[in-house]
Amino acid sequence: MISSSFYEYVDRENIDPDLICRICRSPLIDPILVQCGDTYCRLCIEKYMGSGSNCPSQLCNQLLSTDHLTPNPPPRLVISILDKLQVRCQLCKKTNINRGTFDEHIKTSCSEYRIDCPGKNIGCQWFGPRNVYDEHTQTCLFEKLRSMVDILYKVIENQRLDIEKLQKQTEQQTTEIGQQKTEIELQKTKLEQQTTELGQLNTQVAQQKAQLEQQKTELGQQKIEIELKKSKFEQLEAQLKQQQIQIGGIQSQIQNQNNEIASIRKPITILQEEISKLKSAALWLCKRSFELGQQKTEIELQKSKFEQLEAQLQQQPIRIGGIQSQNQNKNHEILSIRQQITTLEEEMNKPRSAIHWLSK
Repeated sequence: MISSSFYEYVDRENIDPDLICRICRSPLIDPILVQCGDTYCRLCIEKYMGSGSNCPSQLCNQLLSTDHLTPNPPPRLVISILDKLQVRCQLCKKTNINRGTFDEHIKTSCSEYRIDCPGKNIGCQWFGPRNVYDEHTQTCLFEKLRSMVDILYKVIENQRLDIEKLQKQTEQQTTEIGQQKTEIELQKTKLEQQTTELGQLNTQVAQQKAQLEQQKTELGQQKIEIELKKSKFEQLEAQLKQQQIQIGGIQSQIQNQNNEIASIRKPITILQEEISKLKSAALWLCKRSFELGQQKTEIELQKSKFEQLEAQLQQQPIRIGGIQSQNQNKNHEILSIRQQITTLEEEMNKPRSAIHWLSK
């Protein structure tokens, strides 16, 4: 809004007192309500509160703060009355201008309102009243050069954009260079570490080289020992060949002995067959001897019975003739039994002698 210093009220004495601000004593501009119900201009009450004063109303007189301020939306009738207040332009002295349209008057029709040359943006310093504005624009060198200046401004703008791009690229490159510098520092640190490690490795290589020289000397000695062992091995190989020749002779002898053993094995096989036959015969003889032993035992029992009977007969001398004849018959039987026993004993002795011979 244009400052009220550019106009004055035409009929100030007849303005309704309810429309007057109690601070600036002028009609309300952008009215605002405080807690006590009074209305003031916004700028007036804000400046008043800045000094730390109490409410201007004699009825209130309380300490004010921004919390106590609330917008006072006046009725449309009040706004219309305030906008229709008649003012006089202090620049061109035109009267009967509604306050609500004064801004438009200043911006469009006030002949004495000072404005800038349209060529201000290209360097013109002219600042004068609107009534000579057209005359100035017709003679202004900057306006005549505007087409060229516009081209230059476009070029400058393009260059400015290019410069901004270059600046962004430069910033990016600076950032990248910083990152690369950091990476280089890290790589430098790693390189120093690797250099240290390389020195250590060189020391280790030198030590290993010395060890290799020692091993080379030892290998030379081992080579000499191997040559000696090789000569000994050749001697042993010659001896081994001689032993192989001897072993060949021994093997031929063994072959001859094997042939002799094979020729001996045939009669041994025959003897083994005969021995198996003799063993079977011995088993039969043993079985037969066992049977004869049983028969001998039975005969011995019968013999003992006959001897008992003979003793009884000797104790009884008087017998009848029938009994004597029976005794004679018994004696004959005893003799035959004794002969059988003798025969059995001979048969038993034969297998015993055969078994004794086999056991030898």
